[in-house]
Amino acid sequence: MAKTYVAPQHSQALIQSGLTPAQASLYETLVQHGKLNARRASFIAGIPRTLGYKILGELEQLGLAVKHDKPKSVSTFSATSPLKLKELAEKKVDDAVLAKKVLDEALIKLVSDFNNASGAGGRTFEGISGLKEFIDTQIVPKNPLITTIIEDSPKKLTFSVVFKDL
Repeated sequence: MAKTYVAPQHSQALIQSGLTPAQASLYETLVQHGKLNARRASFIAGIPRTLGYKILGELEQLGLAVKHDKPKSVSTFSATSPLKLKELAEKKVDDAVLAKKVLDEALIKLVSDFNNASGAGGRTFEGISGLKEFIDTQIVPKNPLITTIIEDSPKKLTFSVVFKDL
């Protein structure tokens, strides 16, 4: 029995989750139609056959498609569970959080280097000893009006200091 064409319904969501338009189209085709050979999947998805093989390989690497090889037969592909998309999105979030953490750690030195190189001045204080030095040399002698702690967590202390005269 021939399978009928079903228009993609979730391509935009799949693209926003990180898939390319071609990946989204092929993945949704496999979800809607089940096992298909590369030629048929590409045709239904509206993608050139040669590009279809490449995209199916990418979907395999992402864990979104499985290739089924049978001796003396054309290989077919099927989609993995759409829940795998959520796993991929969660991994991207974890990677972004880690990248932000690494960047935050590097920013102190980068800002200090930038200020020194551009002549903007300023000093960078690191750690508890840096905080103590900052308070002793920068805050106490200048008679602050208001000192407010903005964020106080085990890994980060952010505060604001307002002085009478600058």
